Amino acid sequence: MQKSKIKILTFWIVILHFTFYILHLAPAALSQSPTPTPDEKVQEIREAVKEKVQETLAEAEEGQKRAFVGEITDITDTTLVLDTRQGEKQVKIGEETKIINLARKEIELEDLEIGSFAIAMGYLEEAGMLDGRRIVIIKKPEFPARMVVFGKLTNKS
Repeated sequence: MQKSKIKILTFWIVILHFTFYILHLAPAALSQSPTPTPDEKVQEIREAVKEKVQETLAEAEEGQKRAFVGEITDITDTTLVLDTRQGEKQVKIGEETKIINLARKEIELEDLEIGSFAIAMGYLEEAGMLDGRRIVIIKKPEFPARMVVFGKLTNKS
């Protein structure tokens, strides 16, 4: 009987010690640790990554394929100005630029006329100028004439 009392007493002492140990650690485990402040090296890396992303975005924006559609308002040796729905747009004409007429034949820059309608395709450069690779001369699109009538139907025959 004595041994069983010692075992029970030992069991309860162990349980009490374990409970006090858990209760002692609980506030430390539940308390929030302060958030570490980033040191200078981490900040430098973040800034470098941010700059690289901005440079990459700017490069991607510059080299995008674009097309302008509009009426030719000005022609020079190196540029063409189109009057589009978004305003006047400039197209740079270079050695690689091909100009094609309605018959799908290549023509020279001198054959272009002010007032012609054109589609200029190429790559967008700085300040919104298009590096023209292909210019297609087309007929000016005509908008369909529509007639709208309002009224009341009085006779159905």
